[in-house]
Amino acid sequence: MTEEVLCNEKLLYTKKEAAKALNVSERTVDRFINKGRLSRISGYG
Repeated sequence: MTEEVLCNEKLLYTKKEAAKALNVSERTVDRFINKGRLSRISGYG
């Protein structure tokens, strides 16, 4: 599997923004978080 890096200046995304940036559903973002493929930061903002 090829790894891709999303490069831009934004460091944190909401679940909705992450889903849009990755072109997946918010549920898929949840699955990525649960599998450890994405990190979740609580209490920001």
